[in-house]
Amino acid sequence: MKQNMGITDRVIRSFAAMTMGVLMNIDLFSVTGSIVLSMLVALLLCTSFAGVCPFYALFHFSTIHYPMTPKTR
Repeated sequence: MKQNMGITDRVIRSFAAMTMGVLMNIDLFSVTGSIVLSMLVALLLCTSFAGVCPFYALFHFSTIHYPMTPKTR
């Protein structure tokens, strides 16, 4: 699958996943909440490492910014 996530998006997702992981480990949530949060953390980490977001692909959206190339005449 073609990557559709830019570096900024990947860093934000990784940071959010780490923050949620810390919150999960300090017993702020119930067991059910921790399970749901751990699945969300896994999803965020997998998508940030792979660089592919299935929801972005579904809506044909990308956060990768390609450099402008000069037009040839």
